[in-house]
Amino acid sequence: MKDVPDGFVDEDYSSATSFHVGLFTKLRLSEKFHFIPELQYIRKGYHYKSSGSEGDIRLDYIELPLLISYQPISLLAIEAGPSAGIKIKESTYINFYESTDVGAVGGLRFNLTSKWSLLARYYYGIISVNDIYFNSGPNQGPVEKISTYNRNLQFSIAYYLK
Repeated sequence: MKDVPDGFVDEDYSSATSFHVGLFTKLRLSEKFHFIPELQYIRKGYHYKSSGSEGDIRLDYIELPLLISYQPISLLAIEAGPSAGIKIKESTYINFYESTDVGAVGGLRFNLTSKWSLLARYYYGIISVNDIYFNSGPNQGPVEKISTYNRNLQFSIAYYLK
């Protein structure tokens, strides 16, 4: 649920389905711990609807997640770590969104075979990718701010080349 300040146009936002593709390596730290650096291209965004307009916002990033993986059993690993991204494209006519995105990633890796695995993760953006400042009218109080953060679920299929 979102808060809409008095005098501000109400808009409806919903998540958008998108994709990511990338490369990773898995470096063994100990029997149960691994370091997994990744490099991926990812599209993030949302669908909006307001009075008179409707559309999709798409933000494309090159992202570098740096994950620590704990593997309590051979079929399952728990992964978490920071991720930083550089925006390479956006679907707006002006450069409306910040050029960097920083967040935390956490999730599970299900090892189906020695080569194939399925991943389920959540990305939680910790820096705002867009700030909007406004007040409800001329000289009617302090300026208010609405911040936008990237937050998304990621589902992946991974294949190990080694």
